[in-house]
Amino acid sequence: MKYFKFVYYLCALAMIFSLGNVFINGDFSIEGPALLSNNWGIMSLVDLFAGILVFSTWIVFREDNPLIIGVLIVLMGLFGFLTASLYILFNLYKADGDWAKFFLGSKRKAVIEKWSIPKKH
Repeated sequence: MKYFKFVYYLCALAMIFSLGNVFINGDFSIEGPALLSNNWGIMSLVDLFAGILVFSTWIVFREDNPLIIGVLIVLMGLFGFLTASLYILFNLYKADGDWAKFFLGSKRKAVIEKWSIPKKH
């Protein structure tokens, strides 16, 4: 998991610097129409929001608390994959080397019980 933690630290840092640059130097009233008038700009937005939907689906699956789910989805909409990178980092540490716990979250026990194959003696 160390490699993945390193990768997601890099992702989070890249997103922090990129978002900071956009908030400081960007002007959506000028750049937004240019983005929306470009086919690649539209495709990038469709890809972004599809990715947010896919990632949010994973959050809904693995979390139990509706408040946490709601806050995370709002943060995904506001900050995109910065939120995703931090969520992944948090859960890599929380899983403590257990990939099933990382991917399944609160559903881990139920999924393992449902899909475990009985041992023959």
